[in-house]
Amino acid sequence: MAANDWLSHYGPDGSTVASRAEAAGYTGWIYLAENLYRGYYGDPADSIIQAWSDSATHLSSMLSGQATEIGVACAVSGDYRWCVQEFGAR
Repeated sequence: MAANDWLSHYGPDGSTVASRAEAAGYTGWIYLAENLYRGYYGDPADSIIQAWSDSATHLSSMLSGQATEIGVACAVSGDYRWCVQEFGAR
């Protein structure tokens, strides 16, 4: 996402959260959710979590009782930090 400067659950190539997870080897899932963030490089981690928490949809993903696994990644590109949380259950 950072390399291509896009922020969406749907890729410019038509990919989806599910298709990207499966392409990365995360198969057999029964639950899958994704939170995305793009902000300035200097944003502290707690402000990123707060931004997700301020959104009912994102907070629901973080607190989901269905998720048993999580993956988190951040990348920096230019002045921006891009972060992704992936929640799943298999």
